[in-house]
Amino acid sequence: MEASLECSVRTSIVIKSIQILVFSFLFTGSVSMGCDCRDINYDDAFERDYKQSELIFLGEITKVSSGIVFIKVVEIFKGNFRHTFKIDLERACTPAMSSGETWLIYANKESERITVSECSLSRSFNHSLKSFLVDLKLPPPPAPGQEVNKMDKLNGLSIENSSSLVLRNEINVLRTRKMQLALEASRQEVKFYKRICTITSAVVLLLILLAFFRKVK
Repeated sequence: MEASLECSVRTSIVIKSIQILVFSFLFTGSVSMGCDCRDINYDDAFERDYKQSELIFLGEITKVSSGIVFIKVVEIFKGNFRHTFKIDLERACTPAMSSGETWLIYANKESERITVSECSLSRSFNHSLKSFLVDLKLPPPPAPGQEVNKMDKLNGLSIENSSSLVLRNEINVLRTRKMQLALEASRQEVKFYKRICTITSAVVLLLILLAFFRKVK
């Protein structure tokens, strides 16, 4: 039973990797593995990408044609809203994407398109593991002929499940931050109008006093 489970897990990972490689060769002529991503823990990666990204949104890939990805915005967390964006798959370090997938995207604007890096937390719900996250890594595969450690087996399953939960929690955190920013902007707007009212009241009072003293004279 355990051998069957391990085989299923490893086979699933290998199939996903092969799909990404084949897609990259077909549509980009190169493989995004050439992108050298620095190892980093998840919390640092999240804060880095949140600060450096002009756009953060949840999107559904509607079409991939001639190396261009068309992605429909489902929900935006940072940046100006648009219904659709285009991503150039031929740009270096762009992750492989397939039609029908749902992605959390961290991006920056470049002319009429957006840029997405394989080294960011941009990822698909179908493949939520990122190899550069040191605290969310799968255990290394066993050497040929070596028996698989039961703990490694469980860790592999746990990390795959955890990465999916992390992605969903990340979306909730992004929603919370968006609400906090909106509340802060609202508070700043209220403060601005209060200042305007205070200044206006002071000017009106000054004009009344000037008019009064003129009459007295």
